[in-house]
Parts: sequence; C-alpha cells; structure tokens
Amino acid sequence: MRILLLNYEFPPLGGGAGDATKTMARALVSRGLTVDVVTMGARGLKPQEIVDGVSVYRVKSLRKKKETAETIEMISFVLAAIPVVLKLTKKNKYDLVHSHFIIPTSILAYILKKIRKLPYLVTVHGSDVPGYNPDRFTFEHLFSRPFLKLIVKDAAVVIPLSDYLKGLIERNISSRCKLKVLSNGIDPNRFSTAAVKNNWLLLSGRHLKRKGFQYLFKAAESLELKGWEIHVAGDGPYRANLVEAAKSVKVKVVFHGWLDKNSTELKTLYEKSKIFVMPSKAENSPISLLEAMNAALAIITANTTGCKEAVGDTALLVSPEDPDQIKECVSRLVQDQALIERLSLAARQRAREKFSLDQVIDSYLEIYKRIAVNQESRD
Repeated sequence: MRILLLNYEFPPLGGGAGDATKTMARALVSRGLTVDVVTMGARGLKPQEIVDGVSVYRVKSLRKKKETAETIEMISFVLAAIPVVLKLTKKNKYDLVHSHFIIPTSILAYILKKIRKLPYLVTVHGSDVPGYNPDRFTFEHLFSRPFLKLIVKDAAVVIPLSDYLKGLIERNISSRCKLKVLSNGIDPNRFSTAAVKNNWLLLSGRHLKRKGFQYLFKAAESLELKGWEIHVAGDGPYRANLVEAAKSVKVKVVFHGWLDKNSTELKTLYEKSKIFVMPSKAENSPISLLEAMNAALAIITANTTGCKEAVGDTALLVSPEDPDQIKECVSRLVQDQALIERLSLAARQRAREKFSLDQVIDSYLEIYKRIAVNQESRD
C-alpha cells in the first residue's frame, strides 16, 4: 500500500502535530507501507530527502519561523504544492491520501479527489476548527466554514484526536461527516525511568497565551520553591510575555528555546524533571502531555478539553487561567514526594496502556484498508 501524507508542518517545522505526522510516517514504513510526505519548505531545509525510509518533499513557501506559520505563508504553501502533488499522483499509484489539518492541507486532498479520484481521510489537530484556538485564526474562521464543511463532507473519514474536538466539529462545522476519534500515539520505550529525577518543574510546548504557562509563573511568585527550578522548552509568539512573567519568580527559570523532539536536551528534560505543568484552556491530544505521562512525571493540567481526557485520574486538575489552583497543586506536590511518585507511576502506566503507538497505527491501518477496499469496489 502506498500513502501520500500531507501536512504543512513536518519536523523540524511546527509542533506536536508535525511530530505526530513524522512518528506515524516512520511507523507505517516499518509496517511495510510506502509513504511519501508533502510539506512546507523553509530556509536551510532540503527540498527532497529520505528520512527514516519516508520520502519527504518540501515545497517552497514564504514561511519564516520554524515554530509557527501565518495565514499568508499557508496560502503560499497550498498554491505552490498543487503542481507538486499533481505530479506525484500522476507518477505514483497511491491508494489514498492522508491529510493532517482540514485547512490548509486538506485543500490539496480535496483537489486530488476531484482530479485524480483519490480518496482521502483527515486527521484534525485543533486550530483548523472554529472555536478551538482563541489565540489564532479567529478572523480566518469568519469565512472559512463553507470550505471546512465541503472538505469534511468529501472525506472518507474525519479523525479528531479527542471527544472534545469531535464535539467542536459537530457543532461548528458539520455533524454529518464520518467521525472516528483516535488519539496521538507514543513510543512507550522512548524514555528511561532509570534517570535520577531533579527538583525541576517542566513546561513544554508552543508558546501561546492559551497554553497558560504564565499562570504557573503567577502562582510561583508566592510559592516556597527553595531548591527547585522551572524549565521551559519551546518557542512561539508569546515567548516575550513569558520571559517577562518569569522575572517575578524567585527561583531559577531556564528557557531552552525550540528543541527537536529527538534531541538529547529535550529527552533529558523529560527524564530528569519531576513535575509537568500544562494548564491550557484548549488542547486536543497534546504530544507534550502524553510525553510527560510516558516519562513518568507528576502532572498538573487543565480540567477541561483534551487534557482531562488524556490524563484521566492520574493527575492533579486545575481550572484554566487560575493561578491559585495551580499554586495549591504545586505546593502539594513539592511537599509530598510520595504523591509525586504515585501520580508519576500512574501516568506512565496509563500512557503505555492507552496511547501506545502500535495500537494507534493498527487502528489507522484498518481504516486505510477499508477505504482502499471501498475505492476498489467503486472502480
């Protein structure tokens, strides 16, 4: 089976969705599939290369930053990618197209279905759905809904990564598309549990206001955290605000910047930290949260959206934008090593049982086969 994977973000570009696409592509190749990826290009990246057995085609675009893409940059990618995907689908016989994000990427999948009669499925990550991300694309969603509805209607399957996102799609786009919830998957053996844990609180993810990292800094202003450090991985448009907020914290705060998922530095941060904090007001199936569970951290996260779905009863839950609740939870953990150990072990066990990459890939392969069989019957 040959699959064309589309995502405007693919490492080293983007965040969790890009990492998830790369992880999926590599896993599909290990199962014997042929996988080609079409993604955005950027300065310093090869236009074409083979990465872990995956053929990656990077299309020229106006993108300037690795961590984020603006609307005009996405438009430039779609326009430049149309002739690329048409050429690839003329040259190669693909069984289907797997697109990540409804827009901008699935515009290409929709075009390919109309011209090449190729079926497609869409994995939805969040910001492409109206009502999900208060930080970005609110203006664009004022006129994008007709396109969103058209794309999901024509998709063989639409895959939101959480029940929360499924509900948003049904309410804000369409309740008539074929929806199936599948979470992101993680490698249960990625992190070692043999590393000695330090008194570190870890924040990891794209620096956006909705992530709520600033509320941890607000909580830490009046916390007794002697002997502890706060480490922050990632970058994004809200970084300057976070750096300013960190100045009022009495303990050491280290900003590590944007780190490759497979870097030793990021792996070390997860393995050596004790507490992970993600008080985000809008998440789907966040890779950074799943990684924290997998790395056996005690977790403080939001009591809403995909965060609550991911952790179940293995974390301390807080209301988004509530530094007082964060303060209370951090205080409980730093004073109770037994609680840290209990939560961390429970989180790791849940990650291994519910979010194993093998289980997720098995589910996708079943969907692929069903789509391919249906397409053959039509032909």
